[in-house]
Amino acid sequence: MLMHVLPSKSLNMRLKTLLKTPLFWLITLWGNACIFGGALFFYSLEYTQNPALHSILDSLGWAVGIVTTVGGSEIHPVTDAGKILAIFMMMGGALFLWSYMALFIGILVEPELGVIQREVSEIQNDLRGEDLALRRLEAIAEKLETATKTGSV
Repeated sequence: MLMHVLPSKSLNMRLKTLLKTPLFWLITLWGNACIFGGALFFYSLEYTQNPALHSILDSLGWAVGIVTTVGGSEIHPVTDAGKILAIFMMMGGALFLWSYMALFIGILVEPELGVIQREVSEIQNDLRGEDLALRRLEAIAEKLETATKTGSV
């Protein structure tokens, strides 16, 4: 029988579970390292040649926009090395966000998936029982049909 799927854990408990997951912290550190390391590297590559870049804070704002795929900065790389760095930071940022979202969503929906898996198993067991009953009825019907043809009923 299908039951209404109710959350088995509160959102608060799920978020606590997420915070206890080492992979969450690894991805978080990786993402922040990409942002801060990329900002420092971008600044070192561009600060003498990019007139829009006035401070390390400008490069940090640029890096956050690039890694989070938001963009929106008035700062654009002017050197070839800065452009290559931007490409790698965009790809790394996309990978970072996909990984982060997959982990976050997995933690949020995992309890419901367990409930659904148990319900599917129950339905499969019910169907096996009904299939067995159907085979028995078919066997009885076949015996009755044979008996009526031979006139032994």
